[in-house]
Amino acid sequence: MGYKLNNDEMAVVLKPNYDNDGQLVSFHTGLAIGSEVGDDQHTGQLMMDAALNMAASLVYCTEYPEFEDVLDAYKAEMLQEMFPEQWAEAESEVDAEEQAAKEAYSGNVVSLTAFTKTQGNA
Repeated sequence: MGYKLNNDEMAVVLKPNYDNDGQLVSFHTGLAIGSEVGDDQHTGQLMMDAALNMAASLVYCTEYPEFEDVLDAYKAEMLQEMFPEQWAEAESEVDAEEQAAKEAYSGNVVSLTAFTKTQGNA
């Protein structure tokens, strides 16, 4: 059962694009616009601009993959708000892994995990 778009709502629609072997190639983006979104011209323009920004960011990330690194903090904040229990559990697991790594190594040894930010060759 899908989501029914209300008359005053606008949605960014993502549709997967598969090759002949059934492998995901890309996403097509589109907009679904409720029949009353444009009743208030100012609100309609703001919503359209926001939706276009969302869709355009997908294309931009394809052309400039390093931009996703910029978005990571924003995505993390959104995920934390959407899934607070799962976030706390994952954060606890990462903390436990980091603590175990610190205990396993001492002195001038630097511990790297999957979440360690590095520059150059590490």
